[in-house]
Amino acid sequence: MRAYNASMHTAPLSRRRLLRASAAALIAANLWPGVLAADVSPADSGAFRFVVVNDLHYFDADCGPFFQRVVSQIRAHRDEPGGLDLVLLAGDLSDWGQSFQFAAVKDLFKTVGVPFHVTCGNHDWADWGDRNAFLDAFPAKEALNYAFEHKGWQIVGFDSSNQNLKSRVKVTPEAFGWLDDHLPKLDRKRPLIVFTHFPMHPDLQWPSASAADVLNRLKEHNLQGVFGGHCHAYRTQLFQRAVCQTNVCCSHRVRNHDPSQSQKGYFLCQAKEGKVERKFVEVKPI
Repeated sequence: MRAYNASMHTAPLSRRRLLRASAAALIAANLWPGVLAADVSPADSGAFRFVVVNDLHYFDADCGPFFQRVVSQIRAHRDEPGGLDLVLLAGDLSDWGQSFQFAAVKDLFKTVGVPFHVTCGNHDWADWGDRNAFLDAFPAKEALNYAFEHKGWQIVGFDSSNQNLKSRVKVTPEAFGWLDDHLPKLDRKRPLIVFTHFPMHPDLQWPSASAADVLNRLKEHNLQGVFGGHCHAYRTQLFQRAVCQTNVCCSHRVRNHDPSQSQKGYFLCQAKEGKVERKFVEVKPI
């Protein structure tokens, strides 16, 4: 397990300097005003394990044997100590947003035997303005912007896609509207996990252009983890208590964006005592 540490500047910052600094600069320096406040004691939360998979890029039937291996490995975690409660799919389920691709992904992950939750990636749009196949497969209330509780934890699936844009992508007004409406309904003390597609930290590789604004909205919450994809590489940044993270892709056809181009896999995560630990689980290629 990797250890995550944030370096803190020792020189004090005046309120005026804080207000003048940009959101992205404060986040990059780990000096967001919420960081300077006392820690919030988390409400009681239970323990459970979950899996996060990003960038499947299901293409055609030739991908089937690889994904059979993926779901078989994930299913095996159910029989391990701690079991398995949930699977989170962080976007780019398909390679070009076709109905048969989403149907295949649904059929495969149903065999894991635990609930799975999805969010939309840029490849899940069939064309500019067209993600009808995605929404037919995964109704909006279950796949775009939504929140649910599990064993005292709060989990938010957030839509960071915008048409089929892939670079410097801004969160849509509709998604921000949902976030502004629903965040006040969450318990600020209970631990929070967010999963989305575009990296949600301005210092991650190829981040959402709105990453700083999203994190700004989360600064008063007990955020413990932000999982993303899009960048097919293992990257991390710290925001307050939370690790903001991407992973290599879990795809048969698509390559990674770092030297581990042949390594594919997913995160197996442990939620316990208000914290999230994760480890990488490799899936060998076919």
